[in-house]
Amino acid sequence: RKGDRMVLSGAAGGVGSMVSQMASNIMDCDVVGMAGGPEKCAFILQHGCSRAIDYKSENIEQRLDELLPDGIDLYFDNVGGETLEACLERLRLHSRVILCGSISEYTRKDPFALSNYTRLRATETRMQGFFVYNHLQNWEKVMDDLAGWIHDGRLKPVQDIEDGFQNMPRALANLYYGRNVGVQCCSVRGEPLEWK
Repeated sequence: RKGDRMVLSGAAGGVGSMVSQMASNIMDCDVVGMAGGPEKCAFILQHGCSRAIDYKSENIEQRLDELLPDGIDLYFDNVGGETLEACLERLRLHSRVILCGSISEYTRKDPFALSNYTRLRATETRMQGFFVYNHLQNWEKVMDDLAGWIHDGRLKPVQDIEDGFQNMPRALANLYYGRNVGVQCCSVRGEPLEWK
């Protein structure tokens, strides 16, 4: 919603780098993004985020309190785990949480257990999962919207390309180790993909 105080985890990734721009440039939200390292934090500040939290070197809870002292209206979650828990603790009344990804969970032996899920009740927050393949009926409209935003400059897709099909395993590993910036791709012919 226009004017939302939004927090976005995984803001430098493929999903995050698009969501930050849509929230900021199309919906006029104030987006605080989380990314790992100074280079990624600089990147997200150029792609829709007004402020950045470096989760590798900063205390997330402390920085959230500093940057959003009145709390969070919308949390777009790409990582799950402790980051989700920290954001739940800082929700405003009638806020929303979108569960899009949980990269922090994928390699854990035991799943992370939220200790503060009752904050949803206390703040009358709506938490909802998002899985793109459940929305295929809207595909053409969304593609038209995205293409329009790209053409008018409000949305700037970023690709992180591994050259050569043989490097596909490395491209996949980049996602799990947080090495990519933007959409992770693998170019079969060594040629960058073009947005038309």
